[in-house]
Amino acid sequence: MKWQKYFELSVKEVKTDGIFFEAHLSPEDNFKFEDLIMSRFNHYRLSEFDKKKLSLDMRKIILGHQLFHSPDFYKICNKFKSRIESCPQKELIFSTQGGGIYLFIQMLKTADLKDKKIICYTSELPLPIMQARKKSNIQFIYHPKSQSFLSEITSLWSESEIISLFELKDFKASA
Repeated sequence: MKWQKYFELSVKEVKTDGIFFEAHLSPEDNFKFEDLIMSRFNHYRLSEFDKKKLSLDMRKIILGHQLFHSPDFYKICNKFKSRIESCPQKELIFSTQGGGIYLFIQMLKTADLKDKKIICYTSELPLPIMQARKKSNIQFIYHPKSQSFLSEITSLWSESEIISLFELKDFKASA
């Protein structure tokens, strides 16, 4: 799977398996060599085992995470929030993969959806790049799939406070 697919922010409705929301961030494609060398990622305190799994494509995904703090991303989040607010249902069940999880993480910070219960199944665990507090009306369930990008590199997220927001349905698959 191409690393750029991580930045295709797709949210599906679980009941219909139909696309609920789609957006795309455009990551930089021409990285400098020195930005991609392993020593650039030392601050993540990767285990020796995880360092071996951190492929060139995964390093590009990590460097692309700056897009989740961009004006383009915040505009996308506002559209996503509006789309959810316009739904008549009181309970919404979604699934997402790749960077789509950050739409929900950002919603924890900005949205006030007291009248809705949101459940998000995800195959990706987020890097600790955002602060978020738990809201009782948004539930995250980690459900690993073959389409996970960074989730199998556990030292990227295992000591993160953000992981406490997730219900790990298949923890053995995530560890």
